[in-house]
Amino acid sequence: MDDPASGRMRRAGRKGWAMTLRFACRSAIGLGIVSALTMAVAVLALTDIYHGEADVTAEWQAVRVAFIVSAAFHVVSVGAALKGLRSES
Repeated sequence: MDDPASGRMRRAGRKGWAMTLRFACRSAIGLGIVSALTMAVAVLALTDIYHGEADVTAEWQAVRVAFIVSAAFHVVSVGAALKGLRSES
């Protein structure tokens, strides 16, 4: 059932799954919240690294995860913005 107003992903023929604008916006908001939390954790991890803690493996892993989540947030946000601009015209 194709219902663009429902916010669910709908089948787009041979191209696979297409995101509706509502789903793209909700995804961007959710990733933005998670991104803000991971950035706070990354700041704490980088503080530990700067102060010369003995084993900083976990801290570096936290920084890597924060980078990946932040990059995903940016990709989804730009995608949602482009989808919004395309639906406007």
